[in-house]
Amino acid sequence: MIEKFRYEDRHLLDDAWRHRHLDPAAFWARAGLRAGQTVVDVGAGTGYFAVPAARRVGRRGHVYACDVSPEMVAHVAQEATRGRLGQLEALRSGEHALPLPDAVADVALAAFVLHEVNDPYRLLAELARVLKPTGRLLVLDWSPEAQEPENLPRRMRWAPATVRYMLGQAGLEPVDEARPNDANYLVSAKPSRS
Repeated sequence: MIEKFRYEDRHLLDDAWRHRHLDPAAFWARAGLRAGQTVVDVGAGTGYFAVPAARRVGRRGHVYACDVSPEMVAHVAQEATRGRLGQLEALRSGEHALPLPDAVADVALAAFVLHEVNDPYRLLAELARVLKPTGRLLVLDWSPEAQEPENLPRRMRWAPATVRYMLGQAGLEPVDEARPNDANYLVSAKPSRS
């Protein structure tokens, strides 16, 4: 059984190291997120990526911040209220099930979440379901050779090639791979045309 991230450890999701190496506003700018788009952030945690995404998509857009933890969902809902971000909606999800209709997302993000679920293939297939035919999935994770974070053993990290294989098995076609910093990689994918 995989040990789940605890709400009590939420400070690890928003520390200074992470902001220096992976600024969320800069991440969304590089990803080309535009005003009016709809984003699904699975395993959204404290809203590290969801809150900046909501600011970027603006009032005509929408961000669904999904998490299995009721405490994380409540935290993001408070952040949305505090920031007057009506376009940010915090939703409780299942580990492999999102409370969303088919083909709703222009962009879906799975940031540092695949190692947290028991069946990542099911989660990726669920993300494929909520993507629009023209949508794209962004998988952001820790490089197996990275020194950080010390609390995530290397045995729990997948190489980008493994993630690309998993995406293919879930009905997605990998289209790009990038290294936003020394510790992380980003694989983007689109729905397969089959």
